[in-house]
Amino acid sequence: MIGKKVFASVLLVLTALLAVPLVSAQNNLTYGSVAIDNIEASSPFAFFNFVGDVDDLVSVQLTAFDATFQPTLSIIGPTGQQLVFSSSDPTSFGNKARIDLTLPQGGAYNIQVGALNVQRDNFYCVWMASARRAR
Repeated sequence: MIGKKVFASVLLVLTALLAVPLVSAQNNLTYGSVAIDNIEASSPFAFFNFVGDVDDLVSVQLTAFDATFQPTLSIIGPTGQQLVFSSSDPTSFGNKARIDLTLPQGGAYNIQVGALNVQRDNFYCVWMASARRAR
């Protein structure tokens, strides 16, 4: 029997997939898009690019399909500096990571997906759940 949290996570991912366009890894994300990919021990990071404007409020969320996979997220700014790092989602536990950030400047940004424990293929879903100009 599937646990309630697993069922809710699968339902959330399926709902997101039906509502927004998919992109593949190493591609651009736009506000509202979703990517499904995996990382493995031989290649423990994945990168996604997006373009934002100064003061955009960006929310990036990641859910791993394996409960033992502990994902990490970083946002790297246009100057190459890491702006924020997350190894958890404060609204949940375990296999999720989340970042909420007001962009300090306009330009091209990178999202880096990693893990605290890459031992085999780890599939995940990453999406920019919301973005709006901060007031």
